[in-house]
Amino acid sequence: MWKLPVIFVCENNLYMEYTPIGDVTAVPQPAADRASAYGLERIVIDGNDADVVYRAAQTAFDKARAGDGPSLIECLTYRHSGHSRADPAKYRPEGELDRWKLRDPIKIYRERLLQFGVAERQIADIDARGAQDRRRRNRSLQGRATAAARYHRHRRLRRWRLGMAELTYRDAVIRGIAQEMSRDPDVVFLGEDVAKAGGVFKATVGLYEQFGPLRVRDTPISEQAILGAAMGAAMTGLKPIAEIMFSDFFAVCFDYIANEFPKSRYMSNGQVKCPLVVRTGNGAGSRFGAQHSQSVENWCMMIPGLKVVAPSSPRDVIGLLAASVRDPDPVIFLEHKSLYPTKGEVPDGEIVDTLGTAKDSALRQGCDDLRIGADGAARARSRGEAQGGTRH
Repeated sequence: MWKLPVIFVCENNLYMEYTPIGDVTAVPQPAADRASAYGLERIVIDGNDADVVYRAAQTAFDKARAGDGPSLIECLTYRHSGHSRADPAKYRPEGELDRWKLRDPIKIYRERLLQFGVAERQIADIDARGAQDRRRRNRSLQGRATAAARYHRHRRLRRWRLGMAELTYRDAVIRGIAQEMSRDPDVVFLGEDVAKAGGVFKATVGLYEQFGPLRVRDTPISEQAILGAAMGAAMTGLKPIAEIMFSDFFAVCFDYIANEFPKSRYMSNGQVKCPLVVRTGNGAGSRFGAQHSQSVENWCMMIPGLKVVAPSSPRDVIGLLAASVRDPDPVIFLEHKSLYPTKGEVPDGEIVDTLGTAKDSALRQGCDDLRIGADGAARARSRGEAQGGTRH
C-alpha cells in the first residue's frame, strides 16, 4: 500500500519441520501463490541457480529504487539435512535427496564456470577473495553502525514547549508524543485509525496535521503487521511508537512481544537494538465488553528484556513516554482507558523521567531498604542451607 522499497524472499525448501509442505497445505507455492492478494507479481525461480537468483533480485532492486513498490520472490530449493537431530529424514521419498544433490548450487556454478573456461585454481582464488571481501565488508558495516550511533547520541536536540496548563490524560498523551516527534525526526508513529481519525480514544488528535503522513501512518487492522513494521523500523534506525488499540489484542501478536522484541539484543549478541514503544489502551471501566476490557500488564511483566510502564497522571504520561521513547530497549506503555478524561496539572517545558527509578525520595529510600532486606534474607537463607539448616 505504501509502495515501500522492500524485497520479500521466501527460500522454499519444500518441507515444514519434518513434513513435506504438500502434505499439509493445498497451496503449491506458499509465498508466490499468495502474492496476488497483496497486488504483487507472482515470481517463482530456481533458487539453486545463482545466476537466476541474481537476475530476479536485480529486477526487484530496480523496481524498488524506481518507487514502484515491493516484490516477492519464491526461490525453490532443498534442505539436504534434517531440521534437527530428531528429524526423521530417513523417511524421505527414495532418491529425492540424490536428485537434489545434483542440483546443489555450488556444484551448478562450478560446472558453469568450468564451461566458461575458468580453471580450478582460479575458482580457488575467487573463493579466497570472496572470503576476504566478506570480512572487509563486515568491518565496514560495523564501523558505519558505530558512527551512526555516535551521531545520533550527540546530535543537538530540539526542544518543544507548552505553557503551564491543566491537561486531561488524553491530551497529555498527545503532548507527550508531539514532544518526542518534535525533538527527534527519527520518531515515527503508526497504528489503526491514528492519523486523520485521531485514534479510537481521540488520544492522537492533531498529530497527523502537525507531522504529516510520512511520520504518522494509518495501518491495516493487523496487530502482527503493526508490530512487525515497528520492529523493522526500530532495527534499522528509527524510533517507532506503535499503537495497539486495545491491550486485549496483544493475544493476536504476542509472538512479537514475547519472542522477537525482547530477545533481539541477546540473539544478535548486542548488534541489534530494538528501541520501540508499544502504546495500548488497558483495563476495564469503560463498558467496551469482555474482549476489550482486560488488564494484561501481567502478560508482559513476566518477559525478560521487556520494560512495562503504566502512568497514572497526565504529567507522568509525558515524562514516562519521553523516557520510553529514548530507551534503547522495547517498552510496553499501558494507558488505562478510565484515566483518559481525568485532569492534572502539567508544568511548562520538556518533561523527561527515568525508567525504573522512584520519583519520591522517601519512596526511593523505602525501595532501597526493601532491596537490602531481601538481599540480607537471601544471604542468610543461603548460609543456612549450606550448613544443612531447614529452609522455610
